[in-house]
Amino acid sequence: MGVRHDHAVTASADDYLWFIEEYPLGLNFCATLVRPFTPDEVITALGGAEAVDITGADRLDGAAEQVGYPDPIGESGVFDADLDTGLDFIAAAGLGGWTLIVEPNGFRCSTEESAALLSANGELVSFYFNENTAPVLRWARDGVTLVSFDPSGGAGRREGSEPDRLVPALKSLGFDLSTEEIDPDDPRWQYDEKWQARTLALMEHLTGIPITSDFLENARFRCAAVPDEHSLSWMRANPGRIGSLPVEELAVRARSRLTAYAADPDRDEDDVSAQDQDLAATSWERPERTRLEEAMERANPLQEYDRKLPPALGDADTVTLRAVIAWAAERAVAVAGLGVMPWASEALEALRAQRPLPPPFDPESEYQAEIWELLDQAPVTWTTVRLPGDPLVEISQQHVALPALIDAGDPDPLVAALNVIFASVGAHGKPAYHAFLAELWKQFPQLKR
Repeated sequence: MGVRHDHAVTASADDYLWFIEEYPLGLNFCATLVRPFTPDEVITALGGAEAVDITGADRLDGAAEQVGYPDPIGESGVFDADLDTGLDFIAAAGLGGWTLIVEPNGFRCSTEESAALLSANGELVSFYFNENTAPVLRWARDGVTLVSFDPSGGAGRREGSEPDRLVPALKSLGFDLSTEEIDPDDPRWQYDEKWQARTLALMEHLTGIPITSDFLENARFRCAAVPDEHSLSWMRANPGRIGSLPVEELAVRARSRLTAYAADPDRDEDDVSAQDQDLAATSWERPERTRLEEAMERANPLQEYDRKLPPALGDADTVTLRAVIAWAAERAVAVAGLGVMPWASEALEALRAQRPLPPPFDPESEYQAEIWELLDQAPVTWTTVRLPGDPLVEISQQHVALPALIDAGDPDPLVAALNVIFASVGAHGKPAYHAFLAELWKQFPQLKR
């Protein structure tokens, strides 16, 4: 097949208006086209096994639910995001020499890591959407992301090894290539109601493969639960937070539910298997919470960037935690260029000497409300970074760094360490935060991985 991006664009947004009207993949989804992997080869590459057949995209959302934790709602009625099986749901079907991968409410194949794996000897085009995060269109070939961007309004701010390669196609399809970020409150701001349709037309242009309503309705999908190594690593390090069952048993039961759903998707959901009844009954019978568990409830989610770091900090003594706090705060201040400010220097000196923070950073200070005004007075060059968790969004580096000093004064040194490192990760931005975390591990060998 020829290289479609060099051809005239024949697809259009109007070809996919049905998609934004019918929601055939649900509200939140990831749709990915890869070649030359077959559906079963995709599942194997992602570590899956025991694939089952399910016909019709409208049944995939229900199938994905079988792979998740059966009862993440506790007796208090509160959703517990930690209750996980450590598995992702993948559905794959052959389509014109490519394989279409569908993930209802998932994102596995949209990541740079998965793109490198699945395009290593071929090509990948992925479209991820979730109403709570920035959408991503990613095009990769031979293991390298050529172009990625936010198709809902960020087509002018592209990343990848060849970010300008698709400019003619983007213009032809009607994407706004402006690099200016306009606030939704600005009268000039306009919402593109067809952006999802444009994105699907772009996928067709890149692959030569149209995704049709008829195909989604009748396709035979190979479906499996595939391991999420990042989740599993965290789950094994925090067994007290995943209920009473070990990781391996959770996987067995999730796959069993998926197999049962494939055989009878219309079964009575209230007729829960005996295994799931046991699981639901025991999922809240947890051991006494650890110090780390209590701290993580108050801290920012550092585990999203390094799942081994929170457990290592949880095992560290107070002297080590104080040293980590001072070091990480100093790095955040330095990378944001705030070290020239007297108030920053005084706060860092107090941390190094293990003295209480001076006002306004002292948690008991009556001037805490004025902290953010310090940035307005800072004679520094304002810079921006791309947040690690949302690389298509740029934010003030100085505003991301300042919480490293604010949070350093928390009376619980473990909470302070988690939050200060989190702030410094944000201040370094993507991709520099990887080097920052690597240096942290090297600087503090007493932290046990």
